[in-house]
Amino acid sequence: MEAQGRQLFDSTPRELPTFVRARLSCTNCHINSGTQAGAAPLFATAARFPAFSKRAGKIIGLRERIQECFVRSENARPVPSPVLTSMAAYLRWLHAKRPNAKRQALKIKGPQRPPSRIRGAVIYADDCWRCHGGDGGGGLKVPPLWGPQTFNDGAGMSHANKMAAFVHHNMPADRPGTLSRQQAWDVAAYVLSHQRPQFNKAYARY
Repeated sequence: MEAQGRQLFDSTPRELPTFVRARLSCTNCHINSGTQAGAAPLFATAARFPAFSKRAGKIIGLRERIQECFVRSENARPVPSPVLTSMAAYLRWLHAKRPNAKRQALKIKGPQRPPSRIRGAVIYADDCWRCHGGDGGGGLKVPPLWGPQTFNDGAGMSHANKMAAFVHHNMPADRPGTLSRQQAWDVAAYVLSHQRPQFNKAYARY
């Protein structure tokens, strides 16, 4: 079952076309199937649940946390139980590989000066455009960053600190870690200044 979960993780829109509206797979943010340091690796995730979720205002289980990711980061409709079971099996398999792993959340120190989407636009043109496109629409294997096919405004990545941390550690993909902390904040400001889908609050009641 974990193999099916990994397939869903790595090819999410293709595997779930009737549910997922974003052209993003889980592995686009949790790189290398959720195993890459600096990209919120998931080795410790299964062991963290059940846990209290401030966002949900209640204790949630692993399957509920996965559903949160679908309806927010994948801009999806709530997915059926077998999908959650397979994904949970994959995360438990990851945990079994590294049972002593600690959570590695996306973190970054604050910017040295207020983030600027104008400076971010220049950096985007120099370092991001060639993969994600001038319209932020991505490519065949590159996820869109804004527009109707990306994560919605309820996703963790829609928060500037999460976006900046991800950019700082992982981008550009061919030269990860070469952008300064300030540059990462500026890129985040530019990317998040564009329109994206709105989170359907009805889906928060799964």
